[in-house]
Amino acid sequence: FTLSFGNKDFDESIEARFFAKYLGLNHDVLNFPDGYELVNLIEKVLGAIDHPFSDISSIPTFAICEYISNYNKVVLTGDGGDEMFAGYNRHIYQNKLAYKMFPEKFVSLFLPYFENQIPEQKLIKLRKAISVKKKNTSREKYEVLLAIGNLDPKPLKLGEIKKYFDNDTLNLDFQTYLPQLVLKKVDRMSMANGIECRAPLLSNKIFKVSQKISYDQKVAGGSKHLLRLLHAQKFPKNSN
Repeated sequence: FTLSFGNKDFDESIEARFFAKYLGLNHDVLNFPDGYELVNLIEKVLGAIDHPFSDISSIPTFAICEYISNYNKVVLTGDGGDEMFAGYNRHIYQNKLAYKMFPEKFVSLFLPYFENQIPEQKLIKLRKAISVKKKNTSREKYEVLLAIGNLDPKPLKLGEIKKYFDNDTLNLDFQTYLPQLVLKKVDRMSMANGIECRAPLLSNKIFKVSQKISYDQKVAGGSKHLLRLLHAQKFPKNSN
């Protein structure tokens, strides 16, 4: 099952169709609603959340779960792959020039002259890079990375963070972002539609394997480097 979006930056339905055909799987594509249908969908999502929850992806998650409920009661998801195998931009940015090579004063001095020429999203990321450089601890840096848009980062009540991996951001993601945001969202949206989502990547066996792999290996060729290598072995070239 795949949710198709009108915005090509978010739509993965073409790739999903290719892999489903290659693997010989049945494949259904649902178009993300708009107009009054979207308003009705948002009302359903608010009722299912039942408490303050800021993840806007709850809306498409509810939509696909509602659709799936007509056909299946148990489905598999890919949750956990980004958190264990370094799939987010913040895992890669740690090694980028903006964080390590450009002096803070240099960037801060010239940034105002380029603000009107840089796309808003890239400008936000650049400002985050500057803010991260000012922070001393991994937790403070993580708060900046998770801040939405131009909003000031808020202190996170993270509690004790165990050293499952050899990288602080991976540890923070795995023990906070994954269970408190990603898995909570999927659980609430799926259960509201009477289906159960299971995440094979979070099996104890795969988790233990990911612990043995260093952060440097995970990002050697970019985000989810090892998963991409595995993909290249299993699927035709130019399919990723």
